[in-house]
Amino acid sequence: MIEAKQYVAYKDFISVFNKINRKHIDFVITDIKGKILCLIELDGYSHNYLKTKESDDLKNKLFKSLNIPLIRFQNGHNHDLSKLKNLLIN
Repeated sequence: MIEAKQYVAYKDFISVFNKINRKHIDFVITDIKGKILCLIELDGYSHNYLKTKESDDLKNKLFKSLNIPLIRFQNGHNHDLSKLKNLLIN
């Protein structure tokens, strides 16, 4: 989904790789050509734990630096689909 634009030393690569290799995003919204428009994360109860909060913070910073919108929803709540539609359109 994302690739580095510059090469780094192997030891630095391994350090960074170990921080991000198990990260995932719940949903990726793309246009018809595959360009990423936004990402959606469903945050459940596990997002209250320190490790998960740190992981969320890393994702927030990463995608903000790439100018990719990351939309978060609390899992288990009834969500207004019109609200989601408005977020995706805007």
